Amino acid sequence: MYNSVHQDDTDKTFQENDYPSRCLCAGDQIAVAGQTGGVMEYYHHGIYEGEGTVIDFSGVDDKTKSKAAINRINIDAFTDGGDGKTSRKLVRIEYEEGKCLPAEEVVENAK
Repeated sequence: MYNSVHQDDTDKTFQENDYPSRCLCAGDQIAVAGQTGGVMEYYHHGIYEGEGTVIDFSGVDDKTKSKAAINRINIDAFTDGGDGKTSRKLVRIEYEEGKCLPAEEVVENAK
C-alpha cells in the first residue's frame, strides 16, 4: 500500500500512497511534492485532521508566506496541482515509534 520514496533521516520516512484518504489517520503528517520553475522539488506539508480534511499552512492569494494562514481544506484541494486537473502524489511521513506526539495533540497543535 505504501512505498518508501525518500528517507530524510533516521527518525522519519516519506511514504507514497495512491489512495490517500483510505489509509490516513488523524494526526498524520502529510505532504505533496511540488516544483519551482520545473527545477527544484520541494514538499508542501499539512496535518491530516480526519474525514478528508487537512490542516494546511500556506500563502493566501499570492502564495507568499507574508500573507500565510492556517486553513482547513479538503484533501483533494491539498493534492491539487494548481490547475484544477492535476493531482499531486500524496506523501505520508512516518516516524519511529515514540518519536512523535499523540495524534490528538498533533491535530490540536496544528490548529
